Amino acid sequence: MKFKTLLVALLITSYSFSQVWSTGEVTLAGTFSVQFDVDQTNNLVTLRMTGPQDRYLAVAPGVSLGSSMGDSGDDVIVYNSNGLQDRHMTGSNSKPSLDSSSDWTLVSSDDLPNDPNERRVIATRVINSGDSNDFIFPTNQTALPILWALGSSLSFNKHQNKGGVVAQLTLSNEKVALNNFKLIPNPTSDIFVIEFNKPLELAKLNVFDVMGKLVYEDQINSKSKVINTNLWPSGFYIIKVETSTYSQIKRLVKN
Repeated sequence: MKFKTLLVALLITSYSFSQVWSTGEVTLAGTFSVQFDVDQTNNLVTLRMTGPQDRYLAVAPGVSLGSSMGDSGDDVIVYNSNGLQDRHMTGSNSKPSLDSSSDWTLVSSDDLPNDPNERRVIATRVINSGDSNDFIFPTNQTALPILWALGSSLSFNKHQNKGGVVAQLTLSNEKVALNNFKLIPNPTSDIFVIEFNKPLELAKLNVFDVMGKLVYEDQINSKSKVINTNLWPSGFYIIKVETSTYSQIKRLVKN
């Protein structure tokens, strides 16, 4: 089973710089935009796609614009009526094929609060998944070509409105929180403990499965909390803790 990693977030009273390479927000077409953040320190890539909520969104990192939809095996990430999908090019103008398994973890796919007609999709993945159909993200300053497609509806068909850009991956000054919580043990088969360096103010705890479904929620106001996972199916889970000044997400593996 391929490992899926999770979002490491920002903001607390003490900070350190993390080695994050970012494209910044790149406009593709109209309100359709994409951003890739490559966190070398935590072996994490974060994808942010923003676009019309009634149309599918597709991006192919590392693929240059040409007469066809890339070469056979080129990576494609698609959000459509079926959710987030990991696909690859077939080497022709036909619809990209589904990968045998998805290495992206969907963190959220919400309508923008200031514009309900727009959607923002956030997902994460390791830098090198080991899948031959997945793009290996660079960890240096470099040009990053991105092929894109924007559907006329949420139903995913072969490339309709398409184009290509060349983004610049540069070292980000974004700051990452020092007070990372621990998950002990991880992997787990029955219970695990969320442990902090120091007690937090009242915090909200949410646990999601890899499809983004909420499976557990609670509050934390101490240095640690014990959670029983006996009723959870085996797999990967997203542990999210947030307060008014702190937000962080980590991965839990349930055996």
